[in-house]
Amino acid sequence: MEKLLRFLSSCLLTSLLTFPAVTNSMTTDGMDAMDASGEAVESEAIASAEDSLVLSIQHTIDSGKPLSPRKVLIPWSDVEDNPLLIIQSLMDNVLEQLPQDAVQPIKVHTEVTVELEEGIANVLGELPKLTINTQRDKQQNVTSDFTYPAYRRDVPKEYEAGTIDWKGVTGQVAYTKASQSLKIGMDTKGLAVSKDKDFKFELGKVALNMMLGADLLPTQIDFTFAGFDAKDLTGEGDFNIKDVALKMDTKQSSLGVRLSDGSLTLKQINYAEGKEKLSLEGLQFTTSSNEEGEVVHFSLNSALQKLSLPALPQLGKAFSLSNYTGNLAFRNVDEKSLLALQQSMQQFTSQGIVNLSEETAGMAMFALMGTLMQIIPDVISKSPEIALTQFNMTTSEGNLDANGAIRIDGSQVKTLDESAIIPAIQAQAKLLIARQLLKTMFMMDNPSADKSDKTISTIQKEGWLVAEDKDLKSEVSMANGKLTVNGKVMFDYLAEKKRAQEAREKMRGTDEGEKGEESSEEVEKE
Repeated sequence: MEKLLRFLSSCLLTSLLTFPAVTNSMTTDGMDAMDASGEAVESEAIASAEDSLVLSIQHTIDSGKPLSPRKVLIPWSDVEDNPLLIIQSLMDNVLEQLPQDAVQPIKVHTEVTVELEEGIANVLGELPKLTINTQRDKQQNVTSDFTYPAYRRDVPKEYEAGTIDWKGVTGQVAYTKASQSLKIGMDTKGLAVSKDKDFKFELGKVALNMMLGADLLPTQIDFTFAGFDAKDLTGEGDFNIKDVALKMDTKQSSLGVRLSDGSLTLKQINYAEGKEKLSLEGLQFTTSSNEEGEVVHFSLNSALQKLSLPALPQLGKAFSLSNYTGNLAFRNVDEKSLLALQQSMQQFTSQGIVNLSEETAGMAMFALMGTLMQIIPDVISKSPEIALTQFNMTTSEGNLDANGAIRIDGSQVKTLDESAIIPAIQAQAKLLIARQLLKTMFMMDNPSADKSDKTISTIQKEGWLVAEDKDLKSEVSMANGKLTVNGKVMFDYLAEKKRAQEAREKMRGTDEGEKGEESSEEVEKE
């Protein structure tokens, strides 16, 4: 049964990931290389068929005679580490059929058959073939159309009776040589798997449209997922997700910085196991960015309509949250510094981090840190700011409202030591939180109500929080190195620095006085 589950998951991953995976193959210099002899090529995989996913691949070039099937063995252990190996093997095999020097249009029809072990074959029956139709035109543009047709199987009773109903998937990858860009599209119809009187799993439709640039980074993404429903038919549990959508549009600034605007929405999540229930509704994230002169601004907005958690052991009762809104802004980010950081990150990731040796990865990370150190002065010079413009939510334990901002005045910073940076920091923040909510938050770490009350009292005595009816509030500001909380100066950097300097001078004077006394005593002795 373990191998069956591995196979089903691999088939699903294959169908979902086929399209993006082709990008690595299509844009390499060797994309046209092949041995077109048509002879069968056995995989060099050491693993046996029992330990591998076995694929039989047959190509037909320009409607000619089908070539001899090629068998590819992909060890299950490798698939578990990297499911994309399935896709990579398929696409490498297809692209090998395109002659390297030919300029005439060419077509390749590919059929892929999964060879099953006898035990799995008895459960799944005969699987349909995956077909890939690839064509290259005179301009070296390549288009591949994929189809994995619908498939239904009523599993025999002797193999734990159930049903497998795969709705099918279609898609296309189009590579344009002139711009070295890729357009990817796919439409997965869905999947339903059930076991009589045991469980039922339904996967909804998935649609993906994506554009990638020459650097293989996405410039546009439009992804929708109807969700899934996993139900324990014995009544023990249920888990479902409904309506997920991801949209992203990336543009370039005047200097070439990648700026992305996008959104992620999720309509609903429900989970139930016995008496425990969790639900989430109306989750949304949006990002936006814009260029203004030599700086770039970013914003990240989030919202949640409702979250209900089961009874928490620390509290002994359920917890719910509603009407959450959080808006975060990053302002005055130096554009040249951001470009240098993006280029460094791109160079780092293009080396294939997963496959890097520990020594090489360390060197790459060191180079990245070097870039960060170089750009810090320019970043500070533009007076960067982080602002929490809105943060509020309603909970079963009370409400929370907060806002604030922290900024570095770059005109005051001439060096990167703390004596220049700390006085240049400007900050202000306001917090209003229900006492009961703060107590609940402390009890998440330590379930003792008494200790939570004592902690809150200590914080109040120190002046960090002040009471306002049933709420606690705090107003914080910082300017010229002075931190003020609720009207009380908690820290004054310049005053502390002055006292430290006076203490050093006093100590120096004491040391010089002692040395002078020692010299006088020596003279008297002589």
